[in-house]
Amino acid sequence: MVAAGSTLLAAARRQYLDWGAAAKVSQLDWANPALSLESAGPQPVLPPATELAARRSAFTTGTIDLLSVFAASQALSSETSIEGLRSRVVGILSAMTGATDVHLLLRGEKPHDWLVSTDDGDSVSLEEASARRILPPSVIWYAERTRTPVIVADATHDDRFNRDPYFADVNRCSLLAIPIMNRNEIRAMLLLENRMIREAFTADRLEGIILIAGQLAVSLDNARVYGSLERKVAERTEELAAANRRLEQLSVTDPLTGLANRRHLDEVLDIEWHRAQRHTTPLALAMIDIDRFKSYNDHFGHAAGDRCLQRVAACLAAGTRDTDLTARYGGEEFAVVMPGADTGDASRIAHRLRSAVAELTEPHPVTTNQVVTVSIGVASIAPTPTEEAKALVELADSALYRAKSGGRNQVEVAHPTLAPRHTDASPWSGV
Repeated sequence: MVAAGSTLLAAARRQYLDWGAAAKVSQLDWANPALSLESAGPQPVLPPATELAARRSAFTTGTIDLLSVFAASQALSSETSIEGLRSRVVGILSAMTGATDVHLLLRGEKPHDWLVSTDDGDSVSLEEASARRILPPSVIWYAERTRTPVIVADATHDDRFNRDPYFADVNRCSLLAIPIMNRNEIRAMLLLENRMIREAFTADRLEGIILIAGQLAVSLDNARVYGSLERKVAERTEELAAANRRLEQLSVTDPLTGLANRRHLDEVLDIEWHRAQRHTTPLALAMIDIDRFKSYNDHFGHAAGDRCLQRVAACLAAGTRDTDLTARYGGEEFAVVMPGADTGDASRIAHRLRSAVAELTEPHPVTTNQVVTVSIGVASIAPTPTEEAKALVELADSALYRAKSGGRNQVEVAHPTLAPRHTDASPWSGV
């Protein structure tokens, strides 16, 4: 066991010598004096201390660069938006290279078309960016044409670029342009610049930046896919919301006339009733019935009857206020909820509606005037906490009964003092 241990220690001592770890060799020799004597063959000469320091420095710098690249790749891979990537890569490369400006350009839809991200989050064309002196387009075109990274020690003294208007009043400008490739196509471009010193970007630091550019290429693709998925999800969500709105609209709309249906009428009447209770304001209701509609259907047929219902419904909807709700109550009956309308207001609206329907001059040979007419019952109440909305319905229904009994084509106004007629069905339906 002792011999095996000595052999292993001797082998370790030789490896440390080859590597140049003089301090470690000295520690082994101090703890095991026999090692230096047992080592066969000529002993390697240790390099000078300055050389050892240089090796350690090179190793440490390389390790730091690799750690920086690894951290940068992790940071970029976590981003799912183009703007997030731009912000990340600007911060990372500024810290790593000392660049005073970092630009990320994205390939546009057309050949040689580039989009430049600005500090305020917008994207502008390369031409506009050149006009606003955001960056030098000549460097971008050169890197695009050569498809290789371009390192410029000082663009103001470089014959390839110094005629670019961007450098007109610039004393010095180091540049580094890196095309970002994906599937053998240039998808983006990184442009780093430093106006403070010349030769700010060197070839020995290029490898780490290219590794970051490679991760950026992948992240850009991911961001585009993620953005596309987000757009599709947003579109599908909006389509679903629109479908739900249409479904909701259909659920509260009478399919023949397009007015609110009975269900929606009941909901709105209940809401307005309780609102009127809270604010002690009046609420009016008009019940409307087409005179002798059964005879109209018998004479002209149900298809003509449906057209008649549609014309009357449109007329009623056009004659009410924006705050009113016009609904099909059932069959040839309609109702209008009028929030805030007292008896006088409701009566005026009802008379206007009756006249408007008569002025349609829809032929009806069975009626006295030979045209389609309506009878209307109106009621208005300032609800008290002890009353329910059905009291208003019963009052308006009773007034409608009197309008039908009194000769039709007229408006009757109910008064709360008059006892309403309690019934579940309208005896005048269709007559």
